Amino acid sequence: MAVAGCASGPTAPSYPEIRFADKPQILLDVARVDIVETYRPPLKAPNVEHLFPVRPSHAARQWARDRLRASGATGRAEVAIRDASATETTLKRTEGVRGTFTTDQAERYDAAITISVHILDSLGKELANASATARYSRTVAENVTLNDRERVWYRMTTAMMHALDKALEGEIERSLAAFLK
Repeated sequence: MAVAGCASGPTAPSYPEIRFADKPQILLDVARVDIVETYRPPLKAPNVEHLFPVRPSHAARQWARDRLRASGATGRAEVAIRDASATETTLKRTEGVRGTFTTDQAERYDAAITISVHILDSLGKELANASATARYSRTVAENVTLNDRERVWYRMTTAMMHALDKALEGEIERSLAAFLK
């Protein structure tokens, strides 16, 4: 009697959230911090951010939750996620016999995250703002596996968020100094 078995492919790796809990919180002299996502992903090509194992928009929201704290009595801070996009561009490949023996870079991924922090009074009038953008581009070879591609996307998001964290921290210190505790 023959025993039939099922062969399964490699399991997809899981990726941890991109967190900033190890960094000191930025205390804002406001009563609350609201997160608003103004970027709306199109969910179709050439955009691919919705395929990332940790979406850039999710990482941006987590940054706001981990780093910003309301510590005042009035007003509010509005964290606007204005961009959290990633696009895929197909690159030209070597053709003919030479192409058979060449491993080309097949796709380029371009990603960007933009966050603005607005300080608003109790009537909603903007008193100050700080904004920063981080961009990252990376190519992958034509023989890349899906797991390797997702690993590239995760590293892109992580690198962008760490660059954005540094840029926003400096911009907040400069532009929102009057609202820091």
